[in-house]
Amino acid sequence: MSAFFQFPDTHFHGYTALITAPTCTETGYTAYTCPCGDSYTDQIRNPLGHSWTALSGQNGETCTRCGIRKVDCLTHDFLDFHCRLCHAELTDIRMGDVTGDGKVNYEDALKILRYSIGLEVLKFANLADINSDGNINYSDALTILRRSIGLA
Repeated sequence: MSAFFQFPDTHFHGYTALITAPTCTETGYTAYTCPCGDSYTDQIRNPLGHSWTALSGQNGETCTRCGIRKVDCLTHDFLDFHCRLCHAELTDIRMGDVTGDGKVNYEDALKILRYSIGLEVLKFANLADINSDGNINYSDALTILRRSIGLA
C-alpha cells in the first residue's frame, strides 16, 4: 500500500506501509517509510489482552490467542516483572531490581552496566538509578554489588 504526497520542494514522498498487528501484550501500529528516509507511525492499536480458557483436566488456563499457559503456583518465579509460571504481576518492586525478578543482586548490576554502554534496554530505567544522582552508570551497578555482599 503506498500513498503519494507532494511537498513544496517538489519531492514526492512514496510511503510504504508496514502493519504490525497488536498481540496480547504488545501495541500494534502502522509504520510508513519513504525511500528518502522520512517515516512516521500512525494507527496505534492497544494490546488485545489475553483470552483465558480453562485447561482440561489440569489446574490453570491457556490463552486462546497466543497459547501461553497460566497455571496455579505457590512459589512464583519472577522475571521481567511477571511470574513465568502463572503470569502474576510482581507487586513488590524494589529500587535496583531492573531484571524484575523480585531481588536486587549481581544480575541487576550486570544489566545496568550493559545499559550504560548501550548493550541493553531497560523496561523501567528509573529503577536503575539506585544512588539517585540522575545518571545510570557503573556507580549504580557498584552500589548494588556492594550492597549484595554487605559492604553498603
